[in-house]
Amino acid sequence: GRVSYGDNEKIRITHIIGNSLHTALIGSSEYTPLHTLESPGKGDPETQGMYAYVWDKHDDIYTAEHSGGSFHHSSFTSGSKVKCAGMIRVSNGKIQAVNNNSGHYRPSKRYLLNFVRFLMGRDVFEKGPGNRITTMVGYEPGTPPVSMDQFLNPAPPVRRPAVPSRAGRPPIPGRAG
Repeated sequence: GRVSYGDNEKIRITHIIGNSLHTALIGSSEYTPLHTLESPGKGDPETQGMYAYVWDKHDDIYTAEHSGGSFHHSSFTSGSKVKCAGMIRVSNGKIQAVNNNSGHYRPSKRYLLNFVRFLMGRDVFEKGPGNRITTMVGYEPGTPPVSMDQFLNPAPPVRRPAVPSRAGRPPIPGRAG
């Protein structure tokens, strides 16, 4: 089937009320805490319990169940540019996981980082003991998500020691040079 653009009966506008995500169908004023855990996602274990989202240029967040073949990330804005897009898992308004898994927009890690920072200032991530954020972030297709700490403060890349140049030195004995 063809991708649906503007199928508003599925799209939810998602606002941050207090310190949690609340959502309402487009055109409705009845906001409830966003809860995605029953969603099939994209039909794979990695996106189980997740909705598709886009974050637009006006800082609005739109969410809906992803429906392969008929409703995609580009359906939210009829294919217009967005700041970030991916999948999001939310329990009673608190984000458990977020990623940049969007086949249409393919946002880089930088765009996901901007979205995460936007959300950080609004205290909408799930927290555990010690008020630590427990939200997982995925940004590399095919690799497991990482903790928020690992996403925001990645370990520096392992650097191989430089191999000294042999230029200007005599050849190593026993090797053709």
